[in-house]
Parts: sequence; structure tokens; C-alpha cells
Amino acid sequence: MIYKNELFLLTDKIGELANLYTNVDKALAILYCKQGKLQITWNNQQLTMTPNDLLVCMPNSLINHYLRSEDFQGGVLCISEHLFDELMLDCFRVEEHWWEKYSYIQSTPIHHLEERHTQLMDTYLNLLVQLLKDEHTAYHKQVMRTIAQAAAYECLSYLEDHISVAQLDNPKSKADVIRRFVLLVREQFYLHRDVQWFAQQLAITPKYLSSLCKQETGYTASELIRKVTNDEIIRLLKNPSLTTKEIAFRLNFSDLSQFCRYVRKQWGTTTTQLRQETL
Repeated sequence: MIYKNELFLLTDKIGELANLYTNVDKALAILYCKQGKLQITWNNQQLTMTPNDLLVCMPNSLINHYLRSEDFQGGVLCISEHLFDELMLDCFRVEEHWWEKYSYIQSTPIHHLEERHTQLMDTYLNLLVQLLKDEHTAYHKQVMRTIAQAAAYECLSYLEDHISVAQLDNPKSKADVIRRFVLLVREQFYLHRDVQWFAQQLAITPKYLSSLCKQETGYTASELIRKVTNDEIIRLLKNPSLTTKEIAFRLNFSDLSQFCRYVRKQWGTTTTQLRQETL
């Protein structure tokens, strides 16, 4: 089976994984093993998956040279780059230790699920299959986004039991700098969107902050601030009771004209058109 739309690709055809993943190399890929064994090369590392194992492949991971047992059963779920960014920003807002958990997934790709998490994963996958089979309406796509969001929260909960307190609270680590930057952005992006201001709060230079963010997350500090700001703009535009002027005021733009110029620069359209597209 192969089910797909612009948000997801879900298939049990592991044999075509290399071709499938090449076509979505900017996506997140999650391989799962329900039965048997799968050996695979991930980022030049030889990995072995056994029943109830998940392999989480971040965007731009290198996957090749797989070998599966005759009784292997499993599949792969790919999540689009756009939806992956949405989920990351959502976790960014609600999770204090977001970056430590993200880093843990990057460094520890295989995760063995206990029965409760296996049952939840089967439920999420079955729901996605049913929705991908049906007509792709705007409502179905929103439901699929919500399912992905719920799964992301479950992932944060799962990681809570697998990362030590020492890993989460090491003040000397680069991850701690990123964590404190994340917290500041979440709390202050309404008032401050200048990298220099955030660097001053962290007692580091703007150049080092941007370099560290790029090295650790793939985005510069200004790109992360902009992503959070843009995500909030979209969220507020979905509220029909708020006027464009009220949104501009909430986000601390100097006036409506500055807000409209920002929207046109980011999306290439007007605030009215962007609001119509988001509803």
C-alpha cells in the first residue's frame, strides 16, 4: 500500500524506501518494525531494528543498504517539511526542554516502544490511513495535522522517561544556550525580534548565537525568531474576531503599514489574501 498527500506519505513497501525517501529528502521519515528484523544503514551507521522499534530519520538523513528478514512486517511514514516545521514550532512553544529532546532523537535514532506507545502508534497510523483513503477536504487535512500534533506530544512524553535530568539541566552545554534562547523567544517575541537583544540577555555575541543556532538546529537565530513570529501571525489571522490592526498591535509592529509590509515580504501577498488562505 502507498497512501499520500502533500502532508504525509505512508507505505508498507520498505523495498522502495530508497526511492521514496529520495523524493522527500527534506521530510521527516519514521520507520517502524512490527515483526521480524530490518538492518539498515543510516548516516553511515549500521542499525538493526527488531519488533516494536522505531527509527526516526530527521530531514536530509542518508538511508541505504537495507536488509530485511523474510517475516518482516513494518512500514514508513514520511511527514512533509512544511508540516514538520509546524510541529517543531508547536513543540518549541510548549516544551521547556524542546532542544535537548530534539538533540536526543538526532543522536539516538532507534527507539523501542512499550506496549502503551505501540498501541497509540497503531491508533494514529490507522486514523491516518483512513483519512488518506478519503477525499482530501480542508477539514480532513486539519484533522491529520491534529493527529500529527497529538503524536508529537506523545513523543515528548515518551522522551521524558528516557532522558536523564543531567542531560536536561547542564548549564555548560550548547543545548542549554539553545534552550534558554528558545524560552526567551517564546516569552518575548511579541516585544523583541532583534537577535542582538536576545544575545545580550544570554551574555553572548549575536554572531555566536546565530552560529550556534545554525550549527545545532539548521536555522540562524533570526530565522527561528521569524518562524515563531510567522506561525503566530497565521494563528491570529485564523481568528475572525481580530482585525488586522489588532493583530499588528498585539505583535508590537509600529503601525498597520509596517505589519502589512512584513506580511508581503514574508508571503508575497496582502494580509487580506493571507487571511482568506488560512481560513
